[in-house]
Amino acid sequence: MQTLEGWRSRSRRPDEFAHADAAFSLGRVTLLSERSGSGSTKLQLTGVGQRRHDGGAFVIERVSAMLLGRDGSLVRAQRYHDDDSPLVIGEQTSWTHEVYDAELAAAHSVRYVIETRVQTICTLMTCELGAVDVVAESATWPIASRHVVPNDLVTIDVALSTKRGKRLDINVMAESSVVHRDHSVATEFYFLNRDGIAVASSATRLSLVNGFAHDRAGAGFDRTTASAISSLLVRGRIEVSLLSELDPIELPESCRIAR
Repeated sequence: MQTLEGWRSRSRRPDEFAHADAAFSLGRVTLLSERSGSGSTKLQLTGVGQRRHDGGAFVIERVSAMLLGRDGSLVRAQRYHDDDSPLVIGEQTSWTHEVYDAELAAAHSVRYVIETRVQTICTLMTCELGAVDVVAESATWPIASRHVVPNDLVTIDVALSTKRGKRLDINVMAESSVVHRDHSVATEFYFLNRDGIAVASSATRLSLVNGFAHDRAGAGFDRTTASAISSLLVRGRIEVSLLSELDPIELPESCRIAR
């Protein structure tokens, strides 16, 4: 858990602030305030952002704000952003939270936590397979080489085995270090012949708990099909709610409404 001194030491002026993680990057931020009613003020962040994983769905579901004192202690926790705030990561990134004037006057910095739902489909791994003994009662299927496609949402590994030359077992393990609420990977396995044509396939779904998951999938095949297989293609549909924790941003004096 971050200490009060840790939050204080990590706070940055708006012109020094920069953030980048598996969901998006954000910089060139500005903090502004506008009186919204008696005793209340809207605190708005604007900045320039760039999202990751443009090949799939990307939705900001929630932006929480925490006002912190000079020593890093909590002044206010605002779980939800204002409904009329445009929740877009791009050249014009912006969100707004309403707080009390007294809280804003007592705060030194603001820390944001953004929850982003990401869905993407991508190739995770390709493998060149060696020869397998299709006559043996059981055998492991050697993987001659692996090419893991870089992915900052999940990393997987696979192992293959056969039984009586009729059943193929696919052991799969997934790991991730991203901060998340829900994280699942629907993996698809395609066994290709030397011409790159899929002659067998299988699939399974992994739900990562504490950044880890494992499972076993199976596929039936005959010895002729097994003899023709030369490579494995692994694709995944990744669904995750990413939590982006921004370092505290110091509040300029212009944000404090005169009481």
